[in-house]
Amino acid sequence: MNFRVGVLTCIACTAFLAGGQRAASAAEATIHHIHITTPSALEAVAWYSQYMGCTAIADRNDAAKCGSVELLFVVQPSMGRSQDTAVDHISFSFPDLTAKIAAFEKIGVRGGGVRFQRFEDGAAIHDTPGWFKSSFLFDPWGTRIELVEDPATVGFHHIHLNSIDPDATIKWYQANFGGKPASLKGRTNGLRFGDTWVLVSKPAQGRPAPMKQRAIDHIAFAASGYDNATAELRKQRVTFIEEPAVPRGGRTAAKSALVTGPDEIRIELVEPGFAGVKAEAAPAAAVADNRKPYTTPKTPWGEPDLQGIYSGNAAAGIPLERPKNLTDTKTLTSEEAAARQERRTLASIWGYDREWRDITLGYAKQAPSTQVAMVIDPPDGRIPALTPEGQKRAAEARQRAAGEEAADGSHQPVPGGPE
Repeated sequence: MNFRVGVLTCIACTAFLAGGQRAASAAEATIHHIHITTPSALEAVAWYSQYMGCTAIADRNDAAKCGSVELLFVVQPSMGRSQDTAVDHISFSFPDLTAKIAAFEKIGVRGGGVRFQRFEDGAAIHDTPGWFKSSFLFDPWGTRIELVEDPATVGFHHIHLNSIDPDATIKWYQANFGGKPASLKGRTNGLRFGDTWVLVSKPAQGRPAPMKQRAIDHIAFAASGYDNATAELRKQRVTFIEEPAVPRGGRTAAKSALVTGPDEIRIELVEPGFAGVKAEAAPAAAVADNRKPYTTPKTPWGEPDLQGIYSGNAAAGIPLERPKNLTDTKTLTSEEAAARQERRTLASIWGYDREWRDITLGYAKQAPSTQVAMVIDPPDGRIPALTPEGQKRAAEARQRAAGEEAADGSHQPVPGGPE
């Protein structure tokens, strides 16, 4: 540990009383949320709701409830995945892991599915004696997730920390935030906060990597007696990255603060009732207003001059026809436009690490367009169906093409028919 963390650990050791009792001044805290970095909060909420059984929180578009813990999705640049940082991974438990993994295998990684971190023998599941059936995968934005089969705790299961001194780290958390010391299956030590575990083990090699702006940026505890809890942290010379205050754009008047714990972990301490902050809407793609007299340039032979370089970036991801679930939507919100662009990006990178995002074809750099569909007339945004006469002509054209293809083996696209 560096000097700062060493001081914290030493104080924590003195505060950790005989018999595993914590100091009387320790905060009564619960695990509140895990801050996850993503390009689109809406897409992240949808992903964790679909695959991990979490539930979108009413009146919010940036968080999902997973048991007693919130996953808070924040749109910000990312420095990479969570593995090997101070928070290596989070975990969910399912009653039948084999069936769950089989379902994931069918989904694959394309279009924002899952990417397994397979074991050395290539298997997606290991059934280790004395442990659970377990599997590792990454969400589309680099958060490492362990899936386990623990019938005693189904749903959100644990947060797994990396620490160069696990015992001292466990004592530090108990002294400052409470929790009950316990050993999961006699293999990994940690603390229990209600039904949720915080497990701590040594990293595979070296020191844990910095967390800031990684897939998991920080974890958060909610403390009763908030002012006393922050004052106690000051007495222990804990470093405050952000001072206690109601955050700008906070949905409630609850205060939050950001501190550094053992192994440079980033921890947010919030008052009960904290509900995140309202994100500032990104500006929509600019649309030029050129409604003034215009003289069409002509070629030397008198025809309109259409020479130039044309880019479709501003239209990236806009469907040709209006989706049927957006019948009454005149324009997308900036968050909905970002979610649509994210779905398009995920479909093209096939679940690879976020480092591939910048070389993905069509990954637009500007704010995505909020236009609902390319077709704007008719007003419903749908291409009109063929008239009976049009259907007859299309059928005749398909028959002619089929006959021509049978004769010479060629294939010509037919209006109104399959290519």
